[in-house]
Amino acid sequence: MLQQIRERISGIVAIIIFGFLGILLIPFGAQNFNQVRTPDAVARVGDSDVTRTEFETSFNNYRQRLRQLLGANFDEFAYSQPLVRRQHLESVIDQRLLELYAQDSGLAIPPAQLTETVQGIPAFQVAGIFNETIYRQALANQRLDEASFLSDLRGNLATQALSGSLQTSVQPTETEIDAMLELQNQTRNIDYALFPASVHLDSVTIDDAEVEAYYNENSNQFMQPEQVALSYVEVDAADFSVTEELDEQLLQDRYEANVSRFITPERRQASHILLTLDNDADEQTEADAQSLAESLVQRIRDGEDFAALAEEFSQDPGTSSTGGDLGWIDPGNGIMPQNFEDTLYALEDGAVSDPVRTGFGYHVILLTGIEPSTGKSFEDAREELEEEARADLAERQYLDVADELVDLSFEQPDALQPVADELGLDLQETELFSRTGGAGLTARPEIIEAAFSDLLLLEQSNSDPIQLGPNHMVVARVSEHVPATPRPLEEVEVEVRNILQRQKASQLAREEAEAALAAATAEGSTLEQAIAAIAAPVAIETDTEADTETDTGTEADDDNQAAASPAVAETALVHEENLSRNDFQLGQTFLEAVFAMNLGADQTGVIQAVPQNGQDWAIVRLNSITSGDPTTASEAERQRLSQQLQRSLVSEERTGLLDQLRERYEITVYEDRL
Repeated sequence: MLQQIRERISGIVAIIIFGFLGILLIPFGAQNFNQVRTPDAVARVGDSDVTRTEFETSFNNYRQRLRQLLGANFDEFAYSQPLVRRQHLESVIDQRLLELYAQDSGLAIPPAQLTETVQGIPAFQVAGIFNETIYRQALANQRLDEASFLSDLRGNLATQALSGSLQTSVQPTETEIDAMLELQNQTRNIDYALFPASVHLDSVTIDDAEVEAYYNENSNQFMQPEQVALSYVEVDAADFSVTEELDEQLLQDRYEANVSRFITPERRQASHILLTLDNDADEQTEADAQSLAESLVQRIRDGEDFAALAEEFSQDPGTSSTGGDLGWIDPGNGIMPQNFEDTLYALEDGAVSDPVRTGFGYHVILLTGIEPSTGKSFEDAREELEEEARADLAERQYLDVADELVDLSFEQPDALQPVADELGLDLQETELFSRTGGAGLTARPEIIEAAFSDLLLLEQSNSDPIQLGPNHMVVARVSEHVPATPRPLEEVEVEVRNILQRQKASQLAREEAEAALAAATAEGSTLEQAIAAIAAPVAIETDTEADTETDTGTEADDDNQAAASPAVAETALVHEENLSRNDFQLGQTFLEAVFAMNLGADQTGVIQAVPQNGQDWAIVRLNSITSGDPTTASEAERQRLSQQLQRSLVSEERTGLLDQLRERYEITVYEDRL
């Protein structure tokens, strides 16, 4: 029954399959490029149609990946727009082009590789072993016939082989690696002055009309997240308690069937003398060996040392030198022949056996030790046996109900109340919750994933069985859906006002930076003079002579300048030596802007205004550029960079190949069918 339940878990199996196959089936979906032309094709690539079903499957898988990636930030409406669908179709066409090219190029996938790939997919396995029933059920749940799936998989494996061929054919040269190291490890010497937006915040005013206008134009920034509430039926083995008296014979049978768990059997230690014989030995040889064995038994019983006789006569090379010691022998372990074991367990401690004939020859056995059996009697194990029996009975009841739940929920996919009524279960309800989850059951990732799936939201169907743990299952459906809606202006007014304040403050900081830039680049002026004209610098760390030349004027002049521009009273010119691409203390945008700057034609310094940390601005002078030294790079760094370059080159090759294929194969898109 449990197997039947597993086989019916279509959506979960589907997600695992498509998650595992990755590039094989997502985002491209299932398809068969050998099919005949279909009237519902959304595109035609060469002689191959992309059917509406194939595209919808692919697009739904693509959106499912985005949901998992973006979580609460996933916008159902935005990612359902025609433009998004059309863009995704281009990726489907690219995949089909590569499959056709691989097919035309003779990149065949051997049947053995195809079989190995299918059997290696975890979603088709039970306990790590391929299960054909689950495999076929999974295909049926995805409405795929086996021939289409295998053709699909074969094509995708071929494109993977094609990608592998591209990768092996593109290898960066040492010269390219050196050039990239020179670029990546490049450093720059700059002077800069910051113009922070924060100093303007108190002086910025925002009126109500501005707040309302910004809210109306950007209401999508202030959305109440999409929410759902679920109705669900829950089946848990823990709820099926068995309180009635248990049959005594049932417990006794259970004990006997599991006696090895409760009782450690007696084991015996033995030594032996082996006189080897072939199975086809003649009668005389057999008689001689038996006679010798009997004489050895008599000599041992007369008092001779067993170990000495074993060393002299035993033909077992593994034990003759140790007095024939075989160690401890457990009953029924199959190490020794059964008649040898039977003879051993019939001996008294210290006794020697009569000769025993086995397939190896004649044995003379000496019992050297007995370790008595230990463990629980039936009465000692009774409580444990009852607990296990009750748990098994509860599990059987659970499986019966769970099996019916699976059947009924698939037979009546548009309702759960009749299912609950027929099974005598409660139809339970959750509170509304978003993609970030709620409390209790709705905090479970598997519940959240199911709740916001296309199956529940778009098809308005019952969910596939959701396994919450061993013998614990839920089937759910959406009882209430609240789309993402803008929060009212009254609720977000403070947020809007803060955004506008920061924007205006940032604009004032930018205007200051641009004014400083204009002053610094004016004929006859320098950056030092421009900064000094704005405000008295707090600290100047530049190495240029202009520092001392501009540090003139009276204390009164400095006070007047500071009073005239209180917002930039802290502006200072800072010198940064050997700034690298990894020096993020000034912000990513600042760093990117600085490394996008170039020296003048005569290698003179260039000055620009650049953003800094999103809202602040800076004025930067690029003084010099020093290339990185490739000879200082470690082998690991060169290897990492080589792989990075290779990925880039492969991407370029793939793009170039696709451009050629788009010219080679005729492509028709049926826009009205999207």
